Amino acid sequence: MEGQFATPPLCTNEDGAERRVGVEVEFGGLDGLPAARLVADLLGGRIVEKDPYDFRVKDTSLGEFTVKARHPLRPSSQHFDQCPRRA
Repeated sequence: MEGQFATPPLCTNEDGAERRVGVEVEFGGLDGLPAARLVADLLGGRIVEKDPYDFRVKDTSLGEFTVKARHPLRPSSQHFDQCPRRA
C-alpha cells in the first residue's frame, strides 16, 4: 500500500516542524488506562499518565498517541491539580 498516497503540498508547519495529523475516536465502556494499554499492546511503546483521565503512549511504531477519558464531571485540565484525588 505504500506509495499510493500523494504527499501534501506543505510537509512542515509555520514553525518548520513536520506536520502531524490528529484523529479522534470516541467509544464507551473502556476507561483511559485500559485504552492506553490496548494502544501499547498493539503498537508497542510506554504509557505515561498525565492525570487519571489523560495518558500518552510514547515510542510506538506510529509515533505518540494521546488517550483521554471523558467524564461529564471532569474538570478542565488546567484546573485538575486543584481538585482532590481519590486514594
